[in-house]
Amino acid sequence: RQAKAAGLIDAVEYYDEFRAAVKKSFPGKKTKLASDYKDDGKLKIDPSNPMAAFQLVFGSLFGGKKEPKLEGPQIAVIYCTGPITSGESSYDFAGAVGSMGSETIVKEIDKARKNDQIKAIVLRINSPGGSGLASDMIWRAVERAKAAKPVIASMGDVAASGGYYIAMNANAIIADPQTITGSIGVVGMNVNMDQFWPWIGINPQRLSRGKRAAAFMTTKGLSEEDKTLLRDYMREFYGDFVAKVAAGRGKTPAEIEPIARGRIWTGREALKRGLVDRLGGLEDAIALARRRGGIAEDEKFGVLEYPRRKGAFAIFE
Repeated sequence: RQAKAAGLIDAVEYYDEFRAAVKKSFPGKKTKLASDYKDDGKLKIDPSNPMAAFQLVFGSLFGGKKEPKLEGPQIAVIYCTGPITSGESSYDFAGAVGSMGSETIVKEIDKARKNDQIKAIVLRINSPGGSGLASDMIWRAVERAKAAKPVIASMGDVAASGGYYIAMNANAIIADPQTITGSIGVVGMNVNMDQFWPWIGINPQRLSRGKRAAAFMTTKGLSEEDKTLLRDYMREFYGDFVAKVAAGRGKTPAEIEPIARGRIWTGREALKRGLVDRLGGLEDAIALARRRGGIAEDEKFGVLEYPRRKGAFAIFE
């Protein structure tokens, strides 16, 4: 917003809004936006990755599960697990999720949104939060999905800070009585290591041009002006967080702010304060998704789990 006000950029918008604006620039024409236009679809090996040969040899043996053939209505359960980061999700040797990448989760939500056989989406959240930007990308994907079908948030052990951020605009939020949630706030800091580097025999020298070029380096402390800028950034993000909680929960920012301030709540306490809609587990969330998705009680339906589990060699990718 500040960059736009200063005339450095032309617009502040999400990526899907940018894509829509590009297509609008070519009225009456069928426009395809290709972000991977140089990809010929052939298998490639990265020579800089020492484990690439393992991926090539064992990929077919230890690859993830293939997409099942769909019959009848479906409910998509998207597992949002681990610290929230930008980019793709990370996986351990066994293929289990190490961190929740915004690109991965957004891709899964968009895929479920576009699939007509999927009648509703359940976000199974077990996350302490993480990147504010990555959380906002997932929030936007949920906004898009809600326009097409119901989205239910199901909270596991913890859905706090960014974990609550990605749940707050769902059509309904279900939490376990002992879920740790809330933590509507923002944390920022700058590490000052100017005493540490000389202590271990390192003498850093800064070469910079511009008043702010070295503002957040670890080789010096923040000036009072730097601290003011950091606080202003945090306040702006916090205000945006509170406003989006209020919009998602049908309340005003003035009603949300006293229960925000970084405070954490159990699921039972969050229910009393209007941060969640009911108590229950994943099965309750799936049952609610079925009803909200218009699937009759006696009608058979499938449950699809995303992201698809990676193979044992996913760590080498």
